[in-house]
Amino acid sequence: MKDTTRHHDGTVTYWSVYEQSWQRRQAHVPDRELAAMSEKERKRVLHHLENHPRLVGDAHGPWAV
Repeated sequence: MKDTTRHHDGTVTYWSVYEQSWQRRQAHVPDRELAAMSEKERKRVLHHLENHPRLVGDAHGPWAV
């Protein structure tokens, strides 16, 4: 399994088993992607996305959701 990266800007990068490519998300990871992660990794990703102090409404960059 490839490593998920939690970034200082509040985004996460993970390997999509469905797209077969790296995906970088700011606010939401699709449920099917979360289901493909281990329980430990899923909890880490959700905690990071829910608790990272970032600007609300920042929709810049190719990973903005």
